[in-house]
Amino acid sequence: MVEGIEIYQMLGKTEEAQKISKKVNFLLIKKCPFSYESVYFMEEWERGLVVGTSHGLVHIKPAKEYEFEVVLPGHKVSSFFLDYEGGRWYTSLNKGLFYSPSPRSYIQYMDQNLNCIAFDSFNACVWIGGIGQYFRFDLLSKQI
Repeated sequence: MVEGIEIYQMLGKTEEAQKISKKVNFLLIKKCPFSYESVYFMEEWERGLVVGTSHGLVHIKPAKEYEFEVVLPGHKVSSFFLDYEGGRWYTSLNKGLFYSPSPRSYIQYMDQNLNCIAFDSFNACVWIGGIGQYFRFDLLSKQI
């Protein structure tokens, strides 16, 4: 299970981090239909939070009751970013690289264990990292 102290430490020991930690813990532990063993990353997005977990990416939306959506369930989502065209990119520790040009539409480009992703606007590419390796994905040709 995700512990409050883990999230609090990930976000930094500030008053705002403590508030976010309490909300995230409530959602992940009390409201989600399954438990989370690991939280890989957490960042603000679309006035809410995205949390990469061992059971998918959780998008926590700011509503009265803090609604949430699980993206790529069953995948260990290790990183996420939104490109200049509005597409969403995800890396997974167990399933590789995914691109989502629109909600609920996914294209899998790689099936290796990957843990990070970075956008390079100067070279119109995405850099993807795994354990002891990295790849350059060209956004124009859609090839590695």
